[in-house]
Amino acid sequence: MKLAHRTLALGCLLFLPALCASAEPKFRDLERPGARKPHEGLVIEWVSQEPKVEAVREGDRAEPPDGEAVAYTAHVRNLGSGNTEPVMVRWLVDGLAEKTGTIAGIGAGQRATVDFAWAAESGRHWIQCELVGQGEWLTFATDALTVKVGVEKKTLEKYEAEFGSFARRFQDSLAGLHASWASVREVRFAPQGIEERLRVDDFEVYERGEGDAAVPAEFRDHPRFSLYVACDQGGPVAGFFIPGYSIGHNYAGHPGHESLFSDWGENCLWHEIAHFRGVEDFYAFPTKPGDVAKAGPTGQTFPLLELRPEYADDTMNNPYKETCWSDYTAAVLQMKRGVARVGRCEDPHNTFGHMWRHVPAGIVLQVIGKDGKSIRFVDVEVYRPVRSADDGRGRVAEDAAPLFAGKVGEDGTFTLGDDPFGKRKAEADRALWLLVVLRREGVERARYLTLLDMNMAYWRGQQDKAVFQVVWE
Repeated sequence: MKLAHRTLALGCLLFLPALCASAEPKFRDLERPGARKPHEGLVIEWVSQEPKVEAVREGDRAEPPDGEAVAYTAHVRNLGSGNTEPVMVRWLVDGLAEKTGTIAGIGAGQRATVDFAWAAESGRHWIQCELVGQGEWLTFATDALTVKVGVEKKTLEKYEAEFGSFARRFQDSLAGLHASWASVREVRFAPQGIEERLRVDDFEVYERGEGDAAVPAEFRDHPRFSLYVACDQGGPVAGFFIPGYSIGHNYAGHPGHESLFSDWGENCLWHEIAHFRGVEDFYAFPTKPGDVAKAGPTGQTFPLLELRPEYADDTMNNPYKETCWSDYTAAVLQMKRGVARVGRCEDPHNTFGHMWRHVPAGIVLQVIGKDGKSIRFVDVEVYRPVRSADDGRGRVAEDAAPLFAGKVGEDGTFTLGDDPFGKRKAEADRALWLLVVLRREGVERARYLTLLDMNMAYWRGQQDKAVFQVVWE
């Protein structure tokens, strides 16, 4: 389970700056009224679809098959203190009105449903349900990934008192997530743009049990939905759960951010949804004191591996700040767009296991000076960390033997041997990073190569060979 709360620069490697969520493009699902506190009057809490599109295998799609008869049901709730007059309901497909009807008056605190039948068409289409004259509508994409929301009873009471409708507030959170993803849709690794969408398709209330009963049984297995989110303020289950494709959203918070729907609380939820889309934790990469016990000839310790700013600022590294998605995250989201179940990014046998599949076949180091010219005959040692059985961290022991050793050639390059990161090995023997030790005229320097570097180079078209420049300072 990946918990919510939770490189040194390689010379001239070119990385685009991190792109933080800001602008909201004109997507239909972002045009609905914004979050209100609390919601009042009539609200559309969610829209369900029958029949469901089952998501079982990695790579299953989310949209109904072409020509299938689909029934959508809007679940409407009156949050006002009095009965409503009859309300006209209008259904639109791709902006064109397809059906209108009327809901009879709804009593205070009561619910009603209204249906719409549609013959599914291939590709993305937009369905909109509008409560005419109420300033309330819900628009969603027909290929949106389906979410079932479960909320623990006391958590529901807390947030219903605050927002009027927990389901409506959860939809506001998804709209905010969509806006933040859309703001990085021009990233070069995702030329068609990040257009992923999720929609609430079902909603249930549960009481927390003990042990396996802490969450509903569907948390473990729910093929009728792409994702299950169990919301339980301060509860026992947190993080992204594989293979169930579930999220335990239990954010207990920091002072001023205790709410599930605080800025940091929502960032933690969005962090886990990005795991659901296949993005790994960036905070697994930096080293800590003691991870590299290998020392230089005079006993000096090597510097720690640190994340570059574009990764350090990414919500996948730290959700306790303004939402920000790097190009790396944007690329992963784009690659897996529309896929209901993507599997583990760490699994090289999984079609969507990018961490190990998207590694250049050949990895070359080029040592250059500050003037950009190659430096020849530098001694090179490459160390692959060994994972500890205790905590899973990769470490280079004091007496570790180099994985590769040699000398930079006439052209200033050194080619790493076959499979340096160990992607063909058992998972416990793979490495997230490599330590590269350079020696020249009695002076020693250390640099790191990471899987983040490998993936980015691969996505830039360097599938066969990637050259990483290391500046000798």
